[in-house]
Amino acid sequence: VAPENLLENQTESIVATLPDTTANTHEETSQDKLSQFSKNITDLKKQIQNSQGNPEILFIKLGDAYLDAQRFMDAQKDTQERKSLLDFSEDKKLLLGSYEQATWAYKLALNFNQKSADTHLKIGRIYDEMEDGKNSLMYVKLAHQIFKKAHKSSEMHETQAFIESLTTKYKDISDKKTVHKG
Repeated sequence: VAPENLLENQTESIVATLPDTTANTHEETSQDKLSQFSKNITDLKKQIQNSQGNPEILFIKLGDAYLDAQRFMDAQKDTQERKSLLDFSEDKKLLLGSYEQATWAYKLALNFNQKSADTHLKIGRIYDEMEDGKNSLMYVKLAHQIFKKAHKSSEMHETQAFIESLTTKYKDISDKKTVHKG
């Protein structure tokens, strides 16, 4: 076979083996994604159980996986599709994530490295997504202090701007805490 024909035959073989993706529906894709989130969470939990050393990175990855799954479900705006996905996950006994589980995993990671400003910042951002201003501010301020001690000026400025936006966003909540009597 001439070299130019060899490449042509290989190309045809590759094209011939591609799956027919036109048959996939949006729901199948969503179910596949849910299954993948669950598999990822399950695999990470097993890795943590079998971990011999410092599992900090695994806990961070687990937090990321929980967060990805939660955000995927939040992105499902169609109520019927969301219910269908929840039913599917229950039927298949899939592990899904939540903001609470993500913060839990990140907090476990902090047990192994309390000076991780990035992890504190992640927790602060999640609490902001949950509209928990008090905890969001607390974790973002901790991240800011760690960045400051490490002389990371760029990160300090970013977290300071975030602190200011959180303070403005949750001003009404913090103002309500002050109760003046007579």
